[in-house]
Amino acid sequence: MSVVENLKSITEKITKLANKTERKEKEDFAFLYKQIQNEVVRERIRASGEWYIEYAIKYKRRFFIFSVIGIAAPLLITVFNSSSGDTKTLTALCSVSASFSSTFLAVSKCKEKWTNYRDAIELIKKELTLYAIDNTIDDPKEKDKLKTLVEKTEKIMQEEHDRWNSFLKDNDGTESKKTSAGEDEQKNNTD
Repeated sequence: MSVVENLKSITEKITKLANKTERKEKEDFAFLYKQIQNEVVRERIRASGEWYIEYAIKYKRRFFIFSVIGIAAPLLITVFNSSSGDTKTLTALCSVSASFSSTFLAVSKCKEKWTNYRDAIELIKKELTLYAIDNTIDDPKEKDKLKTLVEKTEKIMQEEHDRWNSFLKDNDGTESKKTSAGEDEQKNNTD
């Protein structure tokens, strides 16, 4: 199997997995927004939430595909250069692939977009969960208990998400910039 066939196979597998993930994400999200009675608000939240899910997965997929190419191509160049025979064309193709993939990642900011969109959808899910508590539970004690539970679990998930984001820091040591409006609100709520 050639390098191109291997990359095509890997890309197809990633796409298949991403499509399955997207369907599951949208199903889970639908469970949260379907409780909203106002049709206009419900449709607005559905459309924006699905958009964030789609684009988070799209940019995550691009980030990983081009990162793999950026890692594999220089390794292949080393293999080709150490083998006997005429490998100038293969070496050139791998060099172009490595350069293109790193340039594409830098220009398109796939990682930053992926994490920003992921942050946005998680904040929307949190707000929908809190909305559900307010609108489905009548007992004030039970409502307070559930809100406390949600806040604690959301805090745990946010801390893990923050650790993951710090893991994805750029090579120069700067963290991905977050631009979601909900982040400022979240920071103010935790102070």
